[in-house]
Amino acid sequence: MFSTWDDEVKVYNIEFSDGTIKQLTTQELYEYFLFHDIGIKGEFVDFKHRLDEGELVNAEDVQWDWGVGASIYKGLLKISKIRDIKSKPFHKETNRCNHKNKYINEAGGTRFWVCPQCKADLGDA
Repeated sequence: MFSTWDDEVKVYNIEFSDGTIKQLTTQELYEYFLFHDIGIKGEFVDFKHRLDEGELVNAEDVQWDWGVGASIYKGLLKISKIRDIKSKPFHKETNRCNHKNKYINEAGGTRFWVCPQCKADLGDA
């Protein structure tokens, strides 16, 4: 059995050689690392640490060809971290909103504070 990295937040991007981008949770990235030949040697923890430090990791985009009986190199994979999922605290001093029902919303990979009452721009979360 392999380790689990349980979370439901899409934290990592994989850009494939054809230009498509897939967003993955840590668990999905772990499974991709285990079950695909991407040319990265070493432990997943070290690979994840490089991504968490903000490094763009290049890997191999390969596909198994049953007719040839070998892996075919398709191009380069670009793997990166989408964002830091820790929220910035809401600072009352920097925002004029005094309502109590603020919440964090997410759109386009950006997290921000929202007040449904005054609709003010309350800043990044």
